[in-house]
Amino acid sequence: MIPYYKMLSGLSAELQLDEDVILLQGLNKRERNDAPLSLIRGSLKVMAKGRKRYIDKILIRFIGRSSDVIYKKSLNARYLRSQESKTIVQDVYEYGFNSNEPLKGSYSLPLLFVLDADLPESIITGFGNRTYCIEVIMEFEGLPKLMIRKPIHLMRGPLVGSHITSECIQALGDWREYMHYDLSISMKYISLGDRFNLNFQLRPLFNDRTSEIDQIKIFFIQKIQCEKRSEFIGDGDTHELNEKHLLKLINDPKELIKDSNLYNVELSIKLPKSMPFNIHPHISNNHLDDYLNPKSLKITHYIQMILKVKSIEKNSITYSNSIKDKSLSLSHDTEHQTSTTPISDQRLLDSSPFTSGHVFAPRPILKSDIYLRIPIYLLPSGKINQPSPPTYEEATNNSKSSKSKNNFNPLRLPRIKDTSYPPAYVI
Repeated sequence: MIPYYKMLSGLSAELQLDEDVILLQGLNKRERNDAPLSLIRGSLKVMAKGRKRYIDKILIRFIGRSSDVIYKKSLNARYLRSQESKTIVQDVYEYGFNSNEPLKGSYSLPLLFVLDADLPESIITGFGNRTYCIEVIMEFEGLPKLMIRKPIHLMRGPLVGSHITSECIQALGDWREYMHYDLSISMKYISLGDRFNLNFQLRPLFNDRTSEIDQIKIFFIQKIQCEKRSEFIGDGDTHELNEKHLLKLINDPKELIKDSNLYNVELSIKLPKSMPFNIHPHISNNHLDDYLNPKSLKITHYIQMILKVKSIEKNSITYSNSIKDKSLSLSHDTEHQTSTTPISDQRLLDSSPFTSGHVFAPRPILKSDIYLRIPIYLLPSGKINQPSPPTYEEATNNSKSSKSKNNFNPLRLPRIKDTSYPPAYVI
């Protein structure tokens, strides 16, 4: 039990909660329909001594509030910051007393709040927040007096026993006439402090090599967006904040080359238990009802790989290739994923990167770097026992086992072919 006290002349109140961090089970609609009820349990102990106190009633309230920061553009082209707030949920216990008789001795008042499975979890950002609390209000002679306000933290996780957290995710693609890439992560649902496997293969599709990978960086990225509403130029623009944390740095990737053209990376990476910036669960913008999760607040997480490319001298001419700082992203929906889901939003910036008479001849004196990213979904840490992540051999095994829950195979990968253009070459 977690006690919280409040003293008043001749009166004391003690709120005792079984837990002040509550787990909401279910990462999607199907799981939430099967999830057990999430409860807030506890009691309020009221003690009267010394000075006489006359109480009309005691209210114990569970309240959830949402607040969103909105940026509006004014006539002088300045962005004005406003805040929109509303109540998500409110549930009340009311205990009445005889207001003509003073309180004597002590009273124990039980409380039990049943939580809606679709409630958004607690979150606090510079773009908005979702907060919950328990309030104890005592009414003296018709005047309410707030005695206790205790914050309650709601966190969301998978249904206990579910294997959804050990599902893998993979991005396959051919950069047209340039190279083939295969990026897979052993778990698409990851908690802070968890370890996951990352596997990456890059195979140039030409024989005349003019560049090589000089460095590999792997980042954890968090992107927070809110809507910019304007009365003059229309709605729909977004204001966003991007934060990144370096997970792995490989300065000499030559040892990863299996043959003359194939780069093969197999890494085991552990997310730190804490980041230098605030981390928020993915589900805060996960296709719930708009009245619970306004579209003005969006949070997404990615694992990003940056491949530093350097030129190789050949025939006394130095070449290097340039790839615009764009990210290949694999869009994903926790409810369903189809084979037609686009894997890349990469646009062709230069449709003629090849020179006639050569299999591959990039323009000389060009810049470099390849950016790849794949989305992950962040879970709260320390509250969920997840299955162990599969090995690379298991993750890439596309065996068709029984779909029975008793023989569930969480290792099947959604393989999606990338038909997009290659990264463009620009001077």
